[in-house]
Amino acid sequence: MRKLWILIPLLLTACMVGPDYVKPETVTPAQWKERVAVDTVASTKEVNAEWWADFKDPTLNTLIERALSDNHDRKIAQARIFEARGLRMSAESSLYPQITTAGNASRSNPGLMTQNNTINLYQASFDASWEIDLFGGNRRRVQASDATIKSREASYQEVSITLVAEVVTEYARLRELQQRYDLTLNIAETQRQLNAFTLLKYQHGALSGMEADQAEALYRTTVANIPVIAKAITATIYRISVLTGSENDEIVTLLKQPAGIPAVVNAQVIEAPATILSRRPDIAVAERNLAANTALTGVAISEMYPKLSLGSLYGWQNSTILPATEIWSIAGGIAMPLLNFGRIQGNINAADSRQTQAFHTYKQTVIAAVADVETKLSDYAKNREHTIALKAAVDSNQRALNAAQLRYEKGMTPLIDVLDAQNKVYAVKSSYLTATADEVTALAALNKASGL
Repeated sequence: MRKLWILIPLLLTACMVGPDYVKPETVTPAQWKERVAVDTVASTKEVNAEWWADFKDPTLNTLIERALSDNHDRKIAQARIFEARGLRMSAESSLYPQITTAGNASRSNPGLMTQNNTINLYQASFDASWEIDLFGGNRRRVQASDATIKSREASYQEVSITLVAEVVTEYARLRELQQRYDLTLNIAETQRQLNAFTLLKYQHGALSGMEADQAEALYRTTVANIPVIAKAITATIYRISVLTGSENDEIVTLLKQPAGIPAVVNAQVIEAPATILSRRPDIAVAERNLAANTALTGVAISEMYPKLSLGSLYGWQNSTILPATEIWSIAGGIAMPLLNFGRIQGNINAADSRQTQAFHTYKQTVIAAVADVETKLSDYAKNREHTIALKAAVDSNQRALNAAQLRYEKGMTPLIDVLDAQNKVYAVKSSYLTATADEVTALAALNKASGL
């Protein structure tokens, strides 16, 4: 028995059939092409991982904190990590002898054979069995399990990153809708007054009936949009509640209080594309899946080779008619496939195909990741330009409104000119609200693409 244990380290270092995993080389650009609107930093240490804190919005911080602690998709991803670790433990156990213990007792009276005497029989034993991993099939399974654990951990990170981006996006949309609701009420009031003036002019013959109808239609359309916006506000609040895993009305009550859209202070991106790609969890998932499938190809190949197994038993036996004695046995066996009509080769071909699929999935994921970052950089830059242009339009229209109000106060222009100028301000403010929320959403998408 002692010699058997001495053999364990030697047998565990036997050969492993199948391909050894080598991480594929990838070609990445030296720098980002679409980085004009963002600051670049040299390393991950210079990037704020909790980038949403830069908005300085306590409500948003609370929502993200709740989402990261209570979201059920995140908890499912975490449970999958524990599942993979359990399967890894099970796979590793196959590398070592399996030892069981057994004990039994019996009481019988065979009759004349023992002169009608009762016999008590007691037995206790330890049983060891071991399938020696001569060709590495079980060790390849452990390699696959290790890679699967890392893949699940990367998936968990991906869920977390996506969750933060979704909360920020939905929160920005909620604040936009709440601001739009108030703005639409003001627009409706201005259009009501314009409609009244238009109707008065029509009644005095200064305008045609078609112009009066157009003014009323514009007013009625704006009023009709008010409940639509209110409905969208409610739906967005409950979407955020789901993201935070809330099971009561606490989040709903918190979000019903209107507030401004978070202000984007600055956007940063890591200068070296290779550094960003190393942070992206989707690439890590694809790479670890490739490693797992490479190891599983080795598992399939190992089925072609002989399997060596050892077994032993040691114990004690005692009875009322025989003295106590030791019992033991030791045995070995070897088995090798002889005729399986292509089953093993078919499994090898399938495993090799899955490895090829995983390889191309990894390469495609890297290519898509580079395009994703470039696209998100471009989106953010264009949204930033749009927001700045609309802010200038809001300011110029506001100046025109101020001038119209001043002329009205001096009796130099009728009220309808003031209302018309005010209506233009509201219209451009509506576009500015959308652009501001789009800028926040674009920043969230950029940070998600950067693996933050």
